[in-house]
Amino acid sequence: MKKLIKPLLIVLSIVLIVTIQLGFIFLLLGLLPSVIAYYLDSHSEKATFKTIAACNLAAMLPWLVPILIAGAQFKQYDSYALMVDPYVWLVVLGGPTVAWCLVYICSFASSFVVSSVYEYNAASLERFQKKLIEEWGEDIIPKNE
Repeated sequence: MKKLIKPLLIVLSIVLIVTIQLGFIFLLLGLLPSVIAYYLDSHSEKATFKTIAACNLAAMLPWLVPILIAGAQFKQYDSYALMVDPYVWLVVLGGPTVAWCLVYICSFASSFVVSSVYEYNAASLERFQKKLIEEWGEDIIPKNE
């Protein structure tokens, strides 16, 4: 399967270059944060990369869909106007920025939730232990020698 990916990407790139022309450069520049995330993510599942790529693609879709539709109809689309518009780049690069924030904020939030659950369970066990000691007395506590 890995041997098939590289030729498939080359063929897909050639098809996109022919159909969407300057829009292909917009696509490459817009997906650059995803490429960087792919190489930065050292985990085998590449979960960070998948998050960044999903948000990156979602941010690009409003401008990418008209380019792809024009390319499918072999019509010229003014991709240059998109590439010089700072609002477009703010949104396109804002998607991966939000994704990086999600990755870091969710890791802190999940560690907080897990530690809170563990602390609650420990406190619950301590209350249960005190209740057992009150009911059965100090004889049930093991003596360390």
